[in-house]
Amino acid sequence: MNSSLAMLGLLLLVAITCLTFAGLIGLVVWVVRLVRQRRGLREEAMRQLGWVWVEPEPRLADVAAQTWRRGRPLSMAAGPYRGHRIRCLDYTYLSNDGTTTAQVGHLVALELPCVLPPITLTGDSRLLRILDGRDHEPESGLFNDAFRISCTDRRYASGLLHPRLVEFMLSNRWLDWRITGNTLISWSTGKWAPIEALGRLDALCQIAELIPNFLLSEYGRASQ
Repeated sequence: MNSSLAMLGLLLLVAITCLTFAGLIGLVVWVVRLVRQRRGLREEAMRQLGWVWVEPEPRLADVAAQTWRRGRPLSMAAGPYRGHRIRCLDYTYLSNDGTTTAQVGHLVALELPCVLPPITLTGDSRLLRILDGRDHEPESGLFNDAFRISCTDRRYASGLLHPRLVEFMLSNRWLDWRITGNTLISWSTGKWAPIEALGRLDALCQIAELIPNFLLSEYGRASQ
């Protein structure tokens, strides 16, 4: 009797192990298919948009390091979009939570007609407000509660953040962006995906079109 129970228990253990192993194999197969599907979607979107894979630009990799942590670029796509030259950069870095887990983020960058002074606009938080204060505040209570601006030139920031751009940002509070050199940049987690990247690029195009001409003339410098 005892030997029969032991044999039954062993068979159950073997069955559970086999089912678990089969489940893991199924999960791995599903992940591989998902990765291939996402890669295929990117390749198809790039073909339709006229984008190509290019070598990652060190300048954008430096921006990614400032945004997250020092890491390395994975890949970069470049091409035209709505009359602008754009780049989409995938970037990997180690998390700062003590686990040294590899994380992935991406930058979406749109080229401007000239080099402009640096400015960064990000979602605000009470903690950042207490720790860092603010460099500039437009005359909009809703905007000031929603965003934090980092810029050393108050006149430039005031001219850039005019009422129409403030209104646009209040309708797109998900969007963080910065101007670095002649590039308007936004970022998010994970590798870039076509639908999300195009939505982010549309928002950046709108911002670029809202930059006043007098700022381009007064502050703009030719890119090298």
